[in-house]
Amino acid sequence: MKTKLITLLLVLSFCLSISAQTNNELAKKKYTQAQEAYNKGEFLNAGNLLIEVKDLLGKTNLRIQPLFIKSCFAIKHWQFAKKGITDYYELNPDKSLVEFTQIVEMEKEVDRNLKNEVWDSKNLIDHPTPTNCKDYFDKYPYGDHIKEAMAIRDKIFDDEKWEKTKQANYLQGYKQYLEKYPNGLHVNEANNGIATLEYEAYVKAQKSVSRFDCKNYLENYPNGKYTKEVQALLELSKEEDSYKDALRVKSPFYIKSYLEAYPNGRHIEELINLLGDAYITEADIYFNKGNGFYTTAKFRYQDYLRDYPKGPRADYAKSQIRECIRLDKEYYRQFN
Repeated sequence: MKTKLITLLLVLSFCLSISAQTNNELAKKKYTQAQEAYNKGEFLNAGNLLIEVKDLLGKTNLRIQPLFIKSCFAIKHWQFAKKGITDYYELNPDKSLVEFTQIVEMEKEVDRNLKNEVWDSKNLIDHPTPTNCKDYFDKYPYGDHIKEAMAIRDKIFDDEKWEKTKQANYLQGYKQYLEKYPNGLHVNEANNGIATLEYEAYVKAQKSVSRFDCKNYLENYPNGKYTKEVQALLELSKEEDSYKDALRVKSPFYIKSYLEAYPNGRHIEELINLLGDAYITEADIYFNKGNGFYTTAKFRYQDYLRDYPKGPRADYAKSQIRECIRLDKEYYRQFN
């Protein structure tokens, strides 16, 4: 039993020795990487690597600590630099070294910045301007009041963006504000701005009943409050456009296009009456063109009789059909 215990202790001791050796080798490698990073100006990376070195070794030393202090100093992490200097002094460094003198001078700068940060953070809170905000971030990127400074900066940018958005007062501006600041200070105002513009677009579409205004509303507010109403207006605007075309051209084609598309339309009775006149008018135009057009004229008079067999121009249409047939025969007889 005693022999087994001794063997177990020896194995455990050997494993710990191997682990310590591995950690030492890895720490040495990372220290070299930290030196290289520092020389390249990658101070943050150097500082992080040195923290890993200390964790691997379970302690610091007079080689690690000066480089760590310099790295923290370079990135203006004054709190870490101060702690690093305190840990350095506890290692009882040789005070005659140039390095010691450099760190003492660094400490003065660190203390000055730690003291100034208290004043500058208070000044920023009392006077939250873009300039004061920038000065704080430049001097204390890892300061104790960085969260407060970030909140002030966000509010400043939020307010600036909102002022520009409010002045512009257009839909995309409000949407961009909400996208950039979903939890911003002016979210309710932005939503109200969108609602106001939507209502104005709806009223405009309602008054004009034009395709352009209706489509503009539906494109900008596809899920809007008045979408159903505007969709109905759009259909109405299409009907109105078709009606206007029928009145403008007064041809059977345009009138029938309206009648077929809108059998229950608002202008159905008016255009049914107009269609008869359009048949006769178009037929007369072909009739007056003379030879070669009598057949076409006859078809138009027949169209009238088909749709208006007892219409007020029915007798006239029948008479003209007979005349078209007679004139057509005379015209083609000369070719026989």
